Amino acid sequence: MLEFLPNELLKKIFEFLQPTDFLALSKVSDRFKEVTKIIDWSIINISNTSLDEDDLKLIKEKCRDSDEFSILGTNTSFDREVVFDFDFYIFDTLTNGENITWLSLDFCPVSTLIVLRHLPNIEILSLLHCNNLVPDDITAIRHCNRIEQLYISHTGITAISLLDVLCRERFENLFCIDCQGIEFTFLEILATTQVVGKLYYFGLSLFPTLTLPMFNMHFRDRYTHIDWRLFLL
Repeated sequence: MLEFLPNELLKKIFEFLQPTDFLALSKVSDRFKEVTKIIDWSIINISNTSLDEDDLKLIKEKCRDSDEFSILGTNTSFDREVVFDFDFYIFDTLTNGENITWLSLDFCPVSTLIVLRHLPNIEILSLLHCNNLVPDDITAIRHCNRIEQLYISHTGITAISLLDVLCRERFENLFCIDCQGIEFTFLEILATTQVVGKLYYFGLSLFPTLTLPMFNMHFRDRYTHIDWRLFLL
């Protein structure tokens, strides 16, 4: 019966589905593949566990139309070959993503953020549990002058490396930073509140070097405009 429906009607039906469904449909027939190409993929939200070469080509093509791009990885270890392949895939795909404002790579094995140089319009960047990132990687956010929300909890990024780029760039729109699992000293927390003038949300883990009573006295009670989200270790 579907073969008798015009492409425009198929397009309207397919628009109720998700990008992962588009990828599956593109393998059903050449006609379905053509229909998925004319659908508006303003939001790309997929898993990185079952993508083949054809999927990657289609995603890269549709990145030009996307505002949001999200790949949910798995919280497992990867060997170097897998990490390299994923980094190459991300870089190759997102070079077309100059319109993307929301990028989420949570739990993915990405080990470099060099692709951010192609994403100047990023407003929300989420890298939760990207365990392969190292301190110097965060410097790549200097290309994202419009960034408003930054989620880097449980990565290899350090407080001092984050502060370094925040001091250099002075992101005027940044109001949310989530850094749980990253150790901040008293002075590093204080410096962050001073450098990020519009800070309204700060997610932190309290390490033994800073007790809760001391934190409350110097920060929570003083900077009442900030929504402090604490995780006690």
